[in-house]
Amino acid sequence: MANENLINRDSTCFFTAIEGEFYANCSNKNLQNAPNISGLIYPIVGIDLSINLLSKFPTNLPKTLKYLNVSANSLDRLSRHDIREYPQLIELRMSKCKLKVLESHSLNGSQLRYLDVSGNRQLTLSVLKNISCDLSESFIETLILDELQCPIGPSIVLTRNHVKCLRNTSLKMLSLASNRIVYLDVYVIPTLPESLTVLNFSDNKLTMGLYASQFGLLKSMKVLDFSYQSRIPVQNFENIECTYTEKNCKTEETEREGSEREPKIYDIHPSIYTIYLPQSLEKLYLHDYTVDPKPYRYDAFISYAAENETFAIDVINDLERKSNLKVCFHSRDFIPGTAIADNISNAIQNSRRTVCFVTSHFLQSYWCMFEFNMARMVSFYSRAGENVLILVLLEKYPAHKMPLDMLELMQYNSYLEYPGNFVDKESFTSQLAKHL
Repeated sequence: MANENLINRDSTCFFTAIEGEFYANCSNKNLQNAPNISGLIYPIVGIDLSINLLSKFPTNLPKTLKYLNVSANSLDRLSRHDIREYPQLIELRMSKCKLKVLESHSLNGSQLRYLDVSGNRQLTLSVLKNISCDLSESFIETLILDELQCPIGPSIVLTRNHVKCLRNTSLKMLSLASNRIVYLDVYVIPTLPESLTVLNFSDNKLTMGLYASQFGLLKSMKVLDFSYQSRIPVQNFENIECTYTEKNCKTEETEREGSEREPKIYDIHPSIYTIYLPQSLEKLYLHDYTVDPKPYRYDAFISYAAENETFAIDVINDLERKSNLKVCFHSRDFIPGTAIADNISNAIQNSRRTVCFVTSHFLQSYWCMFEFNMARMVSFYSRAGENVLILVLLEKYPAHKMPLDMLELMQYNSYLEYPGNFVDKESFTSQLAKHL
């Protein structure tokens, strides 16, 4: 929970202390250069520089840095010396930049446990070979490489060479969604590290192949996502910068590929295959079918501003009495004497969905936005990228005044408007119940 006595603002960043560690939020400030905050009294361990105009990887930040977010900037390169400026860095987010090059050995010797370079389509999936070999002796636990391949153009065959360097790591989550992967070499699944608990291949071009019979080899697996294969992309490609052919990323590992055997690929008829699942599995998404054996204490956690409580309580009563849903909300279900942040975290973790009633009061409320951001973090870290958020817009609000994270969520996920097209509150509540 943030200590209010240690929160300060300056003209550039918002500083806060969480559980004794200090963070700087410099997001969405139109910064062309990283601010110089190395001289502060308290050591900064986390900096959010996302949604700015940085063209070069910042090297003037505090050496105590553990968490760095430079997503949605204009960075086009990560050199082999950049990460070495921060020997304690364990989490690096570089999604949706304009990366064209990740230099070989740029991640060697790092302490990284979390890396996200998704949404950099000029890299292409060939970068996986360099990244995996750079991290072969690291502490990496989460690797997110979604949307690296152009959504149109040639498809990709994923081979053992892409992942073999990860074999002896402690990797827990690997996400390769939306990369036009059309086949898996039969050696891919057996080569993945035994520590893997979350594997995401959603939104690719995979058919039902021999890989499906190999799932049982993933002894620690909890979440497998192979959903939405062969889906036709619907986005506008005019403004997407991407590379249609794989770059020639040469390292000692990749230069030997020519002498290795051709990938073996087998398709099996979907009516006769048998899938052996690991006993540890908790959730399986397979070609648009979901198996969800994990029970949640609540169907939904409802987040709302105090000014909208009367409306929220009316909706909650309808959801519980008429739709037989179990709902969590703070005035009834939060535990007295427990820190607010802990109550919020427990409520979201124990709920299948989080519903936010978005109004101007909601957007101005510190704790409402805390709940929104906490639910987003749960989507990333605990639910394998599954969106747990349902946004309900209760009033018209200028888009340019909304947080960019919320606008992005609305762009790629459905949301409800009230009153909108609903004739009354009962029809709205009924529709909301269907989403839950």
